[in-house]
Amino acid sequence: MVAGLIWFIFTCNIKPLQINTQINIALHQAEKGNFETALAIMENALPRHSFLDNYLRLQYVSIIGQAIEKNPENAVCPPLWIEDPENTVCLPCRACEILKENIKIRPYYTRNWMLLGYYTNVLIIQTEDSQPELIKQLKEDADYYLKKANELSPKRQDILVEWIKTDILSEKYEVAKEKARKCIDYNPKFRECYWQMSLINIYLGNEEEAEKYYQITKETYYDINSEIALLQLVNAYIKTEDYQKLAATYQKLVELKPEKIQYRASLAVCYQKLGQIEKAREEALKILKSSPESKEDVEKFLKELEK
Repeated sequence: MVAGLIWFIFTCNIKPLQINTQINIALHQAEKGNFETALAIMENALPRHSFLDNYLRLQYVSIIGQAIEKNPENAVCPPLWIEDPENTVCLPCRACEILKENIKIRPYYTRNWMLLGYYTNVLIIQTEDSQPELIKQLKEDADYYLKKANELSPKRQDILVEWIKTDILSEKYEVAKEKARKCIDYNPKFRECYWQMSLINIYLGNEEEAEKYYQITKETYYDINSEIALLQLVNAYIKTEDYQKLAATYQKLVELKPEKIQYRASLAVCYQKLGQIEKAREEALKILKSSPESKEDVEKFLKELEK
């Protein structure tokens, strides 16, 4: 009797309190930008099961999201991530595994399905083009997860926005456009709907419509110059081979994140594509100045410019 009471007190009171304390410490570390420490704390807390399991996992996934938002490079996964899905080096993959466990606990909780769709979209972006079968499966998975989320909570615009991203990744632009229309109709004040509509029209080659919704988005004070928003534009302009606008977007990224030489390198390539050789050379030399270890690659690029 006494032993059972002690077990009950520990399991239902003390243990959850300890776990909640660890969660709060991890969240505090994340607020300070110490994501590696925060993620390690959450990873260590996972095996300690309690009635807080769903909450614990959602907070873990939230910290992963903060780490990616702070630096999109945190979304990058090793080439062979699929062979080791529990590898915490691949944060989007880890998030997916955690959310799948959460769905076993609470299969009708919409947020689990929506976030699973979101992180599957991230994995699609990070997966090499050399793995077409895997990409195809991930696209089908993302569509299923977001369809399930939409069934559980119809007319939620945050679900529609993520579903639109899946359609864009699957090149289902007209389907995405229809969802964007619904998204705007449900609540015209939801800014992300207009942004997605602008992106969709870029992919469709509807320049006037794209510009129209770009301006509407701008008027809503949506952060169209954030790193993530600019990278979404980059993807659209690469797909449509609009190197003029691609160069302009990379210029903004260079100004926003001058320490990321890959943006300046991409800008140099854009100038090369546009036949603006002097500008391409200038950017390449700036890379050499800020990153001497890139000398071999820069010299190779400069030789290509002379051809």
